[in-house]
Amino acid sequence: VSLSENQARAATRYVMFEIEDLKPGDVLIQAGDLNEEKVLFGDWLQGKWDLYADGYKVAADMLVEEIEGNPVEDRLICPVLFMYRHFVELKLKHLILSLDKRSGKQISEKQFGKHHLYPLWLYVKTHLDCIGGEGGNAEVFASLDARIKELDQLDPDSTHFRYSHNKTFQEMAIPESLSMSNLKTR
Repeated sequence: VSLSENQARAATRYVMFEIEDLKPGDVLIQAGDLNEEKVLFGDWLQGKWDLYADGYKVAADMLVEEIEGNPVEDRLICPVLFMYRHFVELKLKHLILSLDKRSGKQISEKQFGKHHLYPLWLYVKTHLDCIGGEGGNAEVFASLDARIKELDQLDPDSTHFRYSHNKTFQEMAIPESLSMSNLKTR
């Protein structure tokens, strides 16, 4: 991907516009104050997979609620998809840790460190015996299986919604259009 000289100048002007208010002593990470209007606390989340996952879902849900369908909002498709996908990945990994703790088994670091959703889901399904297995929920499990497979095929390695190009500079495929309401409720 190469930029023309004019495109490079325009990009530089845009970046400079975005950071023109920065001063040498400024910091990004600063402790919050209870008297501030917008302060969030993270210390109670530390180490809690399920709360990390929920944070991505809540953020995606909040963003979807604000979308009005204006063309300028099209650029939100990837952040929303990434947050929902990451929610699913973290939930699966939380389930794996919980199942492994209960069963005395342990997923390999290599398998756990990967971002592919469907293999994580298969691991969950095959280790449910420690809590009674699938039981009478065959329809629910079939639906989960299909949705996780669909999301995994759309973004198999958790990069399609984060980057416009892969490591060999090929464009990443993303959906042409997407119903945000359907994504949120499914």
